[in-house]
Amino acid sequence: MELQNTNDNFGPLPKNLKWTPLQDDTPIQLMLDQCKEGRNVKGGFTCEWWNLLTKEMKTQYARIN
Repeated sequence: MELQNTNDNFGPLPKNLKWTPLQDDTPIQLMLDQCKEGRNVKGGFTCEWWNLLTKEMKTQYARIN
């Protein structure tokens, strides 16, 4: 498998990382939750929200070595 870039927390990542359906649904659900709470801005989300999304995805789906 060809490796692309590295991530200090997880090591080398596969070039074509495949997500499970649950991993696909998680950011969508988080976006919907944020919209319901009025935390989106016209045309998207804030940097603060994208940082929260990244943290949540890493927390829920971090690889166990």
